[in-house]
Amino acid sequence: MITKLKSLLICVSFLYSVASFSQVSISDKIDQTADPSAVLELISDDKGFLLPRMNSSDRGSIDSPAESLMIFNTETKCIDIYIQGDWYEFWCKSELIGSQVKFTTPGTHLWTVPDTVTSVSVVCVGAGGGGGSSNVGSGGGGGALAWKNNIPVTPGSNCTVIVGAGGTGAIYSSSTQPTDGEDSSFTNGVITLTAGGGGAGRTATASWTGNVGGVPSGHDGGGNGGNGGYYNYSDPGAYGGGGGAGGYSGDGGKGGDNTVFGVGNGGAGAGGSGTLNPIQTGGGGVGLYGEGASGVNEGEGGSGGTDGEGNDSYPSIAGGIYGGGGSAVHLIHADGTNVGAPGACRIIWPGNERQFPSTRTADE
Repeated sequence: MITKLKSLLICVSFLYSVASFSQVSISDKIDQTADPSAVLELISDDKGFLLPRMNSSDRGSIDSPAESLMIFNTETKCIDIYIQGDWYEFWCKSELIGSQVKFTTPGTHLWTVPDTVTSVSVVCVGAGGGGGSSNVGSGGGGGALAWKNNIPVTPGSNCTVIVGAGGTGAIYSSSTQPTDGEDSSFTNGVITLTAGGGGAGRTATASWTGNVGGVPSGHDGGGNGGNGGYYNYSDPGAYGGGGGAGGYSGDGGKGGDNTVFGVGNGGAGAGGSGTLNPIQTGGGGVGLYGEGASGVNEGEGGSGGTDGEGNDSYPSIAGGIYGGGGSAVHLIHADGTNVGAPGACRIIWPGNERQFPSTRTADE
């Protein structure tokens, strides 16, 4: 009875203070009063204010929500507020710190880590190899794709990003040989991620040392570039198609020897067709925004990459962006336009929350 009476007196006292002063101070300290400008002030050195936590379905069950009502949404990890008949995301962590940067110009770049960023996830694509020429020509290999998540970085420090240049195609008039696609890479000075470039295609006057697809290293995942196709002696109209760029969880398709080409796997680009009937193509490229559909048609790009160029009259049979290998062409039509596609790198953060192959990999 005494306990109940004491509780009643406390409640009466609290209500009297609210009625008398129209202010409330809730504190774990003694003799703390609310700021004169506040109706309610919470005071503590080691505790926080906890909003009601619920999912979107439970939020929808609130009967006649008041204007400016707030909850923490456990599905979206956002603070929601009710305004003029609808719920809105008032604050979300991803909106404040999620960001990204993309490097697509061949060469060496220095990237300065932004303030507050302590981890990143990175994807790189190696450049495609240039296509060969002659009656025994082969297509260039596709570039590899490599990704690595949650790489530690220090705000204000510099990381080095290298974007590989696509291999050049063979040129008949100057006896110029095709070249390999260059590697693309990222390093924070301790950890290095590399996506190898595809090998150059074969020509009649060069030994067959190239046309293999690039290989990733230092990675959590990715895929090899597809090998370039080679001349098929049973089909005099067939010159090797370009290899497809590697994917997020599988290899690029092999370039065709005539009508036979390899499809992409795990979001990779398909190999290019090696025949002029109906069309000859470079290898399909691969995109930088996470794993998507693989290329399944001749020279089709994977995961948002562009298709390899197609032609029924030999020249301009370049690989698709990024990393597709250039197709081979007939000797007298080799004008250097059957180039491999350049590589690229993309960095997203925070690396502990945004991760390849498919967790919040789109732009934010």
